[in-house]
Amino acid sequence: MTPPTASQVVVVTGKAPTFPPGARPSIWPSVSDEVRYWSMCVNIGEGTDPVVVNHLPGGETDLGCRADDATKLSAGGTYTYVIGTESQRTTTERVAAVTFLPLPLAQPAAPLYLLAMRYTLANPSFDFAPQNVVQTGSAPATAQTTGAYYPHAQVCSLSALSAGGASACG
Repeated sequence: MTPPTASQVVVVTGKAPTFPPGARPSIWPSVSDEVRYWSMCVNIGEGTDPVVVNHLPGGETDLGCRADDATKLSAGGTYTYVIGTESQRTTTERVAAVTFLPLPLAQPAAPLYLLAMRYTLANPSFDFAPQNVVQTGSAPATAQTTGAYYPHAQVCSLSALSAGGASACG
């Protein structure tokens, strides 16, 4: 992902796989869950470059990842991530049903970011799991295999998002 302009954010939507609630151990694989865990992360650069780590006022640290249980889901089980700068956080967090993911404070205009959708232990019966994707380098082929679970990203103006929610961005 290339960084958006100062007045824009990146909106990522897709269907979330089902997962076991809570942090307690559970029997795996579960009949009702598609994955054991999933998350979306923003990394600086590409490949194995580090995940975003922002040191916020008051001593808090915000990692550029949101785990399954920290992601807001619609009644239909879809997620909407909004990726932007820390200065866009407050406006973004006022929008219903979105989860904010930060760009790095230290490098807000790095030339490239890697968005990583991570699934851990997909249930063998989960037909749309990433391990079912044939490695061809084709985004359309990946989208076809993963169906509604494929994350779709688009650039949106912060003002459109703020005025009309994520649906105003598509």
